[in-house]
Amino acid sequence: MDMVRLALNFMQLRDAHTARHCVRVARIAALLAESLGICGPELDEIKIGGLLHDLGKIFISDDILLKPGKLTEREFAAIKSHCIKGYEAIKEFVNERIALMVLQHHEKIDGSGYPMGLQKDQIMLEARIMAVADVYDALRNDRPYRRGFSSQKALDIILDGSGSLFDEEVVGKLLESVEIIEQKIFGQELNKVVSHFNRELAPDTGEV
Repeated sequence: MDMVRLALNFMQLRDAHTARHCVRVARIAALLAESLGICGPELDEIKIGGLLHDLGKIFISDDILLKPGKLTEREFAAIKSHCIKGYEAIKEFVNERIALMVLQHHEKIDGSGYPMGLQKDQIMLEARIMAVADVYDALRNDRPYRRGFSSQKALDIILDGSGSLFDEEVVGKLLESVEIIEQKIFGQELNKVVSHFNRELAPDTGEV
């Protein structure tokens, strides 16, 4: 758990936006997982996977990561490398399931995702949950190249990809949970949310 806190603190220093995003994604993914009946150590793994899912972005230059305009093919390839870079950075320190969440969180149901082009059940459920949480949070928040969308617009975009890009069951749980997600997560200061995770991760949850 010390490694998770260290990684999150390092992300805050390197890129506060990514750190905030990771904390929110962890919480959204945990809420979706709970609605799917996931609990106990498996739920703890999803929280940790969410916190670490974009760790690989610390290895990407700010010129690319914070570029306000359209990315070139070379720049987009560098962005896509964050899944592998994050996986390689943590695989010796966490269990395989958490490492695979980091590796697979940009895979899509139809095989159009990256880095491996996995399809459907080739993608672990936890990564399918992470994918929906990741995109919802990214859509809701400002990016260098656009303003954040409303909750309804973000839902509409995800619904358009349900069954092709995103797991239909997970999208259904997002629709059911969106009100509580908005109430519990958005608008909170980062230090409050980080404190929430520090409290939750404090008990002994076993080796990860």
